[in-house]
Amino acid sequence: MRFWIALAVLWGGAALQQGASERLAVLGCAPDFLLAAVAPLALSYGRSGGAVVGFFAGLLHGGLAGANMAQYSASRAIVGFIAAWTGSSIEKLEPMTCLIHVVCLTVLGRVLFMFMAPPAQIGSYLLATIGVAVYNGVIALPIYALLRKTVRKDPL
Repeated sequence: MRFWIALAVLWGGAALQQGASERLAVLGCAPDFLLAAVAPLALSYGRSGGAVVGFFAGLLHGGLAGANMAQYSASRAIVGFIAAWTGSSIEKLEPMTCLIHVVCLTVLGRVLFMFMAPPAQIGSYLLATIGVAVYNGVIALPIYALLRKTVRKDPL
C-alpha cells in the first residue's frame, strides 16, 4: 500500500511539474513539485526509503527536463536521505515545522544541483531558489496532511 501511495504522489508531482509548473510561476519562481514531494515521503519511509524516493523523483525530473538526469537523481537522493535523517529528530510535526523543513531541504537540493550542474547565471539561480523554496513549503503542506492520514497515524 505504501508503495502505491509513493508512486501516486511522485507520478502526480511529475504530471504537475510538466504541465503546470511554468504556468504557476510567481515572480519567475516556478514550483518544483517533485522536490516538494520528496521531504514528506522521506519522513514516511525512513532513511533508505527516503533516498530511494529521492532518487526516483530525480530520475523523473531528469527525464522531464531532458538533461542532467544523473545530477537530478543524485541531488534528490541526498535530499531524501537528509529529509528522513533530520525528520527523525523532530519531536512532533506541526504544519510550521513541515513548512520550514521543506524550505530548508529545497534550498539544499537546489544548491546541490547547482554544484553538480552549474547554471549560466548563478546569482539569479540562487535568488530564484529562495522563491522556489517558499513555494515548495506551501505545496508540501497538503502532501504532509495526506501522508499523515494514509501512511501513518502519527508520522513521528
